[in-house]
Amino acid sequence: MTEHNNAREGLRLLFIAEILQIVIAVLAVVPVLNLLAGIGGIVIIVITLLGLKKAGADHPLYKKAFTFSVVQLIIAFVGILVAGIVTIFDASAGTIIGGFSELVGTVFDILIVFYILTATEILLGEGGHEEDALYGKTTWTIYLWTYAAAAIISILASFNVLALNAIAMIGAVVAAVLEIIAGVRYIIFLNRAKEKA
Repeated sequence: MTEHNNAREGLRLLFIAEILQIVIAVLAVVPVLNLLAGIGGIVIIVITLLGLKKAGADHPLYKKAFTFSVVQLIIAFVGILVAGIVTIFDASAGTIIGGFSELVGTVFDILIVFYILTATEILLGEGGHEEDALYGKTTWTIYLWTYAAAAIISILASFNVLALNAIAMIGAVVAAVLEIIAGVRYIIFLNRAKEKA
């Protein structure tokens, strides 16, 4: 059984970042605490990057997740900047650029979660924790269904047809429930993995 101390420490930091993300989401609802939530968001990014960097010493997929996270941040920053500038001259073009930037960010989110879950599954499997590895694989499947549902809903909602919009609204509720389930499972998985990887 191989010890992956760097991965454990990295996963512990990812776990902390996920818990902080929940706290920040709650704080963001309170108007007076919006600034604190914004600062917390930056702290979460730093903790996540540190966790991925640390875990990357034990598995190359964590390094990929780190690289994709950095590129995602750059794309998001540039996308916001360009969309803001373009909006000054053409609001619809700015919206399209912003939407494209968001779409690219979502694709990067999918890849980052995939790399983290897959690397952790591999390390858990190597350590003889097959049940925990399977839990991670199931979590990834739920995440994938969540992203697929969100994409379908987005397409349905883009049509100006009442029946399709009604289906999209129902689908949005289903997608939200799936997202909560996937998020909770992801946190549970990180919690288990930070002790066993």
